[in-house]
Amino acid sequence: MLVAVAALLSPRVSEAAASPAAGGFVPVAPATVIGNVSVAAGGRTTVTVAGANGVPAAQNLSAVALSVFAINPAATGFLQVFPAGSSGSGYTTLNFQQGRNAGSFEVVPVSADGRITVSSSASTKVLVRLRGYFTSATSTVTGSNYLPLPPATVLNNVAVAAGATTSFTVAGANGIPASANLKAVALDVFAINPAATGSLQVFPAASSRSGYTTLNFKQGQNVGSFEVVPVSADGRISVSSSVATRVLVRLRGYYAASPFLASGGTFVPVAPATVISNVSVAAGGRTTVTVAGANGVPAAQNLSAVAL
Repeated sequence: MLVAVAALLSPRVSEAAASPAAGGFVPVAPATVIGNVSVAAGGRTTVTVAGANGVPAAQNLSAVALSVFAINPAATGFLQVFPAGSSGSGYTTLNFQQGRNAGSFEVVPVSADGRITVSSSASTKVLVRLRGYFTSATSTVTGSNYLPLPPATVLNNVAVAAGATTSFTVAGANGIPASANLKAVALDVFAINPAATGSLQVFPAASSRSGYTTLNFKQGQNVGSFEVVPVSADGRISVSSSVATRVLVRLRGYYAASPFLASGGTFVPVAPATVISNVSVAAGGRTTVTVAGANGVPAAQNLSAVAL
């Protein structure tokens, strides 16, 4: 696996703190930045994400949160999404199979001029939606800090009918504050034994679901994805499905604005580095690795979470 970022611990601060910390997360309404563009095998496409769709100018931006999709690929392969002008080494983002749509949620550093590049090993259509951004040291915007939590199941194998929506409250339970300072939650989302090929959408309750396609799946195929989803003003999120399926959602953490910063961290991109390399793990086995103190990641006492 590749270390993409580190989250640094931040001290608790008051609402009156003068200087926003770099690396705060700011969710935005989903916006398509690459719309079903054909990318040839070995080809690439580049887009500017800074300065549009609610994203600030490049100097105030460190990374963007994206939903990335391969649509009807001509062969089995993979996508890479990386800062424009860089080699792309280590940035494998999404593996896909011939003819199968696939997607994932990604956080990608931007180039100095606010651009990202997508390359593909096989011919495919590519769709990229912007979901949010992370501030830089020069930003005047105060973003939200991330607070990791022990995994907690918030939607447990619930049946969702074709075209139906189920909503639930995440604020005020499982270690999440019941506060207007809660901005977004980090989730693992699973479709379990779907009745047909389709998709799930996870989005803020009582809002438009437009642009929030989270997970594509085939009939009978269990599929999961990591997502960061903004919450409604009353701390709820909704899940809808295009076909009948069971849905499982696990909470992984949350993003909150000041003063809920204790034990939280800001986002610091690092160059991708392999921390576990093609290691064999037996059935029921496990392997452990130290990520603190190497590859640009700080010592453990200054670290709250890593993105892999």
